[in-house]
Amino acid sequence: MGQDICTQCHKSIGLFNRKYKCGWCNRIYCSSCVKNVSFPRGTKNLFEQLADFPIPEYSVTKFHHVLCAVCASKFANCVRKMESAINEYKKVELVSIRYKGKKRYRGEEIYIETKYYKNREEAENVLRILACYYGKSLVLDFCYDKDIAEEETEKGGTYKYAVWSARGKAVEGY
Repeated sequence: MGQDICTQCHKSIGLFNRKYKCGWCNRIYCSSCVKNVSFPRGTKNLFEQLADFPIPEYSVTKFHHVLCAVCASKFANCVRKMESAINEYKKVELVSIRYKGKKRYRGEEIYIETKYYKNREEAENVLRILACYYGKSLVLDFCYDKDIAEEETEKGGTYKYAVWSARGKAVEGY
């Protein structure tokens, strides 16, 4: 059986120096070379909707993720970016898919879409936050998707209601 060695400090991992696997890079680290991180309240749902954000794997503890120092730093930058997007999202302009005019923009288009929400306005706001997270100020071809969800009632019946998703192409307008 091979001896595990910490990727960062190169110490042997054993009985008194616990072994951890980084939730992002999957490398092996000792207990002194990892950090516990968690999502700020209410942001995990937003991060789950980003196509290029890998959700860290959970560690032994239920509400924390164990990351190496490098990945923890990247995670902290993503959290700061998301918190900024949550504060600035109202500046993002939505342009309907039915809009026939021309909007000027630059840079690449990023297709974004939300999960389904009970409230149309909530889906719209989440779409704006995602666009803002990517540093974009405009969402082209904005539209909603509607679906029907069901919940069982206390009396054994079924309650049906509309749920909404929003989607579009995030770009940098000028």
